[in-house]
Amino acid sequence: RYKDAKLVLEQALKAVRQIASPDDASQLLLARVLGNLANTSKELLDYDNAVTLYEEALQVFARVGDKKREGIILFNAAFTYKTMRNWQDVIRLMEYRLTLGDALTEDVVKKAQDLLSEAHEAIETQRKADELKQLQQQFESDMEQQKEQLRQLMDTHDQEKGALSSEKENLQQDYDKMSDSMSTLKEQLTTMEKEK
Repeated sequence: RYKDAKLVLEQALKAVRQIASPDDASQLLLARVLGNLANTSKELLDYDNAVTLYEEALQVFARVGDKKREGIILFNAAFTYKTMRNWQDVIRLMEYRLTLGDALTEDVVKKAQDLLSEAHEAIETQRKADELKQLQQQFESDMEQQKEQLRQLMDTHDQEKGALSSEKENLQQDYDKMSDSMSTLKEQLTTMEKEK
């Protein structure tokens, strides 16, 4: 159903663009077709196209001074940007909505303020998540460096241990030689004593 509507509206938009003149009635028709096509694109989950059409419709409604429809499109566009998680655009549109200059009802103000609060909270949550991710990456990097330093220390320790082991072996051999020499010397002394 929406796909059929989109085709019809696209054809209508093309025709309106060809015949559109600067007068308010013609521009109003253009803005309404843009808004309807944007709504249809949003229902078809074509959000990028929807917001492009909404933004153009907003410009035309602003030019002709139709604040009522401009206000409606501001909300439609803001909700689409919210779905896309483009929070800065939500803030931009809702701040503009609150200063549009039409008779603001309590409901409109609340809806706009709720969207603004949600957008600011989402941005802050994202900021904290990014900060946490950065800390995690830094922590992982520090851990890798510490692991590398530990590996180097262990390698050095193993090398030193090997050198110490070799030195101990050499000392043991020297001691054994000295011990053998001492035994030989004792034997010689004993022999000399007997010969006396």
